[in-house]
Amino acid sequence: MYYFLIFIRLIAAIMLFWALSDNPYGYYTLLRWVVFMVMGIMAFTAYKQEKEPWAWSFTFAAILFNPLFPIHLSRNIWAFLDIFASIFIFISLFFVGVNRKQGQENA
Repeated sequence: MYYFLIFIRLIAAIMLFWALSDNPYGYYTLLRWVVFMVMGIMAFTAYKQEKEPWAWSFTFAAILFNPLFPIHLSRNIWAFLDIFASIFIFISLFFVGVNRKQGQENA
């Protein structure tokens, strides 16, 4: 499970950086679904590990990127949010999904 959590976060982070280039509209719809699901999985994982600030941060990100009730912002704001979310995901690789005491996953 540990490698799965790393893999899905890396995919989401790469997709967020790729969103900075000019892509068809369908890519951004797919991006919302992928980021929404990854953030939801990570919110649950952080909650199970009792890392509440991370759980709330992932939940907020999931709401922001949700594809069911999309939030419409300008392209410049989305570019900033994409970069910020990608960096957030990379940082989370070191703090969520691994039990630091045992060196193994908690989920």
